Amino acid sequence: MNNVIKQLDSEIVKLISAGEVIESPASVIKELVENSIDAGADSITVEIKNGGKSYIRVTDNGSGIDEKYVEEAFNKHSTSKISTIDDFNKLYTNGFRGEALSSVIAVSETSMTTKTKEQNYGISITYKNEKILEKVKVGTSDGTNIIVKNLFENVPARQKFLKSDKSEAMKITSYLVKYALAHPEVKFKYINNSKQIFQTYGTSDLMQTAKELFSEDFYNKALCVDIKINEDLSLTGLLGKNSLMYSSRKMQYIFVNGRIVHGQSIQKAIEEAYKKYIPANNFPMFFVNILVNPANVDVNIHPNKLEVKFENEQQILTQIKNAVSKQLDSSQMIAHIDNVFGLEKEDFTDIKSQYQEYKNEISKKNSEPLSTSSKLINTSDNKNPEQPPLKFEKVEVDGDYVYKIKNTDTLVKEDSYFSENANEFENKELDFKQSPLLENNSTPAPFFIPKETVTQENFSDKKATEPYFVDLTLLKYAGRIFDTYIILNDEKYMYLIDQHAAHERVLYEKFMKDFKTQEISTQGLLMPNRVTVPINLTDYSDKIIELLDKFGFDCDLFGDNIILIRSIPTYFSENQTELFVQRVFDSYLEEDAPSFDDIIINKIATKACKAAIKGLDTTVKNEEVDKLIFDLEHCENKYACPHGRPTITRLSKYEIEKFFKRIL
Repeated sequence: MNNVIKQLDSEIVKLISAGEVIESPASVIKELVENSIDAGADSITVEIKNGGKSYIRVTDNGSGIDEKYVEEAFNKHSTSKISTIDDFNKLYTNGFRGEALSSVIAVSETSMTTKTKEQNYGISITYKNEKILEKVKVGTSDGTNIIVKNLFENVPARQKFLKSDKSEAMKITSYLVKYALAHPEVKFKYINNSKQIFQTYGTSDLMQTAKELFSEDFYNKALCVDIKINEDLSLTGLLGKNSLMYSSRKMQYIFVNGRIVHGQSIQKAIEEAYKKYIPANNFPMFFVNILVNPANVDVNIHPNKLEVKFENEQQILTQIKNAVSKQLDSSQMIAHIDNVFGLEKEDFTDIKSQYQEYKNEISKKNSEPLSTSSKLINTSDNKNPEQPPLKFEKVEVDGDYVYKIKNTDTLVKEDSYFSENANEFENKELDFKQSPLLENNSTPAPFFIPKETVTQENFSDKKATEPYFVDLTLLKYAGRIFDTYIILNDEKYMYLIDQHAAHERVLYEKFMKDFKTQEISTQGLLMPNRVTVPINLTDYSDKIIELLDKFGFDCDLFGDNIILIRSIPTYFSENQTELFVQRVFDSYLEEDAPSFDDIIINKIATKACKAAIKGLDTTVKNEEVDKLIFDLEHCENKYACPHGRPTITRLSKYEIEKFFKRIL
């Protein structure tokens, strides 16, 4: 073996350095697209062939490069993005190393055509193996066009490790989807082997961009958020509701100041906020951009710039988790059963002629005498399933509020779908309503609700304005099906409530309240449990006992390192006690040990699950249903059981009526 130490040849050094930045065709795309974004482009086109191995083209309408700097741009560590240490410590751009173009030309044949708006002509330059083959003036539009051919042709060892064309193209697609989500203000077009894969339109509307990328309308399934946490920290993006669950994290995208990052710690913090809404082994959807003061984040961890570190990271992660949790808690999380009958979207192109036909039919019916048995709902034993929208008046009784149904003497025909003015339909979507009758002498039905009624939105076929809240106690009880599901309805929707999941939520919050107020039920042990405190924790023995006491354990110290446990909380079994105490020890021994609060929460959730009404329970009475609905409405989180299963879902009146062809 030759033990002589010598400096590596400059050509080898260049290839090693290029390998840190350019690992695959996707790496080339990443660097070039980031340059385009930093250049202020609002339109970027990416074209590849053979998975990017033989051909890559990135075209933008950004600021371009001035003629005198074109060659300089390909030199290592040459950049227009930073010039001082202060710039480096407050990075607002994706790039800053000045390594991208120099790394690309080291492993490919590269040509660039660029023009600034101040120049009357553009410059085209071609490199192969870092040598200039051609440099000419050309006519071209403002911006930059870069073509990369035969990637790694001069590095066979690297070339043989590239995967199939399909796999490499998939990685490129993944990057471009991320950039499109991070920058909805930019128009992206992606072409693979002459076939357009996707195009976004740069509308700055993230919801619309997501629809263009995933061919799915997230309008009623996600929350568009813009949360200012403090002066140096904000969060924007989309948070999926609990109806959007996946078996993997494929629909989770995280950005920091618009930069793509491997944000596992952020991912974990956001998932923690979703725990109470999403069942175990399922993952929520979210596209979030963390906007943080650049001085508080370090992006210079790795040449690929995918790793970041925050100053006061744990504090920032906690703030992100709390902000997401608060947003979910304050939002309408009732899952809507989308298109349950497999119906196509309504076509309103010929709506005026439909309206005229319907108007003629109604006019004909108006000339006929009304039959109260078929046209009106005016008897208490009428079986017509269509019920009137209820109106309420609030009266204070004994310090509480009573809501009573108002009487009405308005008689409306059954088929009252359309307005009397056809012009209303020219420029607006239809709001299909029915107003069946409530008989004059209907008996007011009082019920106690200590909350104000929340007005719901007018329903529209194309885009229903999602109500943020629905007061379950103001819905009409319509019965139970399969001895498991409670049916409620108003004039817009039918709601289904899983009685077991709902009761589990109610009991869980009661047990948690008892726990937090130290009203914890305990069970004594015939013989005290002896637990040995690790030798390096004996100084913490008193604090450990104090902590165990907080969680409902009755224990004291025997000697220096023995804890005697005399009673335990009822939600623990005796053989689970040692596991929990060990978790307490771990919390002192390991800085990032899992929180032992999780054990308490899981135990209380299990206790609630076992005590709750079961499905297929034939003994449930209407009074119990009323109480359950009332209690559920007053839960902090009424939308999911403690294990994350949904408690409520709904189906719109529109979909039902469309299925039965009542809406043409």
